[in-house]
Amino acid sequence: MKKTLKIIIFILIAGWFIKSNFFPNENNKLKILNQKVSDLYEAEKYDEAIISAEKALKIAEHNNKVDLIEVSASYNNLAELYRLKSEFSKAEPLYKKAIETCESAVGTNNPDFATCISNLGLLYQDVGNYIKAELFLSHALSIVEHNSKATFNDKRNALINLADLYVTLGKYSDAERLHKRALKMAEEVLGKSSAETAESLTLLSELYMTQDKFDSAKTYGERSLKILRNSIGTTNYIAAKDMGILAIVYLNLNDLSQAETNINQALSIDKILYGKIHSNIATDYCTLANLYEMKGEFKKAELFHKKAVNLYKKIYGSNNYLVATALNNSAEFYCAQSNYAKAKPLYEQALLIVEMTLGTNHPYVKKCLRNMERLDNVLKNNRQNMLNENSIK
Repeated sequence: MKKTLKIIIFILIAGWFIKSNFFPNENNKLKILNQKVSDLYEAEKYDEAIISAEKALKIAEHNNKVDLIEVSASYNNLAELYRLKSEFSKAEPLYKKAIETCESAVGTNNPDFATCISNLGLLYQDVGNYIKAELFLSHALSIVEHNSKATFNDKRNALINLADLYVTLGKYSDAERLHKRALKMAEEVLGKSSAETAESLTLLSELYMTQDKFDSAKTYGERSLKILRNSIGTTNYIAAKDMGILAIVYLNLNDLSQAETNINQALSIDKILYGKIHSNIATDYCTLANLYEMKGEFKKAELFHKKAVNLYKKIYGSNNYLVATALNNSAEFYCAQSNYAKAKPLYEQALLIVEMTLGTNHPYVKKCLRNMERLDNVLKNNRQNMLNENSIK
């Protein structure tokens, strides 16, 4: 019987940077620095970008003659880089300052303001505050949909970010609708071979994977990877995400060779982009654990299950749903080894966390409940068998 692997939902890195427009005035130095930060971000040189962003913010905070929109950009950009590095406590106050300053500069119906509130929404999604996340991300989409100044990127990013939240919340039909709108926009504006089109295909692949629709996930994921190979290459975050998703899909389709190739490439790219402490790395560890389990290399599987749990806890604390998914994965591993004593407390911890963070009606909560029910039935049958054996004696 085919084994259905446990799914870790990737967290989309789709925050926006506020870019600068060049024109010679006293703000030029700050504008140049903000633009440099944005360029380094686009080139995925995040450590260098942080250095320049800190310099920009220092100028912004110590010069009361600079444009407020440039000050807001300085706060926003440094916050987004901290969020990307999973330094959430540093990012939140900077996002709030960016919103406050941006509102003073352009009001609350401007695409730049939408950028700021969307990024704060992404932060709340990262830390599991889904009510606030949906509030900010929905508001951002509403702003850009009703503002004639909103660009293609403004609208596309707003669609993607809200769709990604809906995937996390288990609102799959809403997520599919928004992702398909973003895909259609990318194909119409930039063409069917653009990196943006590839990214939307990757996100749809992830959505279908999350719902165990592995054939559809494979189709969309492979289409994306083909585009990336012919356009921007396969050493970027979109390619790493796509290969990570395809690795899980291939595992579920029992293609271990393709799964191993893809997850090793994804992990290698993620380590270059983000270092050793990032949620994408933990997700890769989960996939590796599943791979080794299917290959019968149980010691390696157990090691990577533990590494995934510990890394998620280090990034998010103990009460995040990604921690719960990793705990649930570990429990399923121990169940497969008939080590029920280790499995049960992990199932219980996972269920407690997801009920608290996702609510009792979420699909993943129902999956955790089914897992607990199956384990309880196994333990009940084992006890009954022992009683029967003792009565025979």
